[in-house]
Amino acid sequence: MTLTRKTLFRVAALSLVVLLLTSCAGQSAAREERNQEVSPVLKVEVSDWGWNPSTIMVKKGESMTLEITNTGSMPHGIWIPKLGVNEGVSSGKVIQVTIDTQTAGKFVIRCSDPMCGNAEQHADMNATLLITE
Repeated sequence: MTLTRKTLFRVAALSLVVLLLTSCAGQSAAREERNQEVSPVLKVEVSDWGWNPSTIMVKKGESMTLEITNTGSMPHGIWIPKLGVNEGVSSGKVIQVTIDTQTAGKFVIRCSDPMCGNAEQHADMNATLLITE
């Protein structure tokens, strides 16, 4: 059986297309896997009676990790009741908290340490988390 030049060219072209498609699919899968493994980290400062930034925005479904530094003189914490987040952070310390962003909405971030100030100061120590569609 002899193959013509035209047939050889077609086989070579088809092989090249298959090779390129499988290569691209592999790169896309690897890139997607890396994206799922790495959460963006947003630096947040909590101080004696405030949050910086005071508003945090993230898209629904995107992974989000907050790196919270307590620059205040007393213990503070991050409490987002509707998302099940409640972590304390001592003065001068840093913690990381991963946020579940599967539910869109506006969520209040509060200090979880009731001893961080008087009732009025503590009541005003809020920030906002916006998870958008």
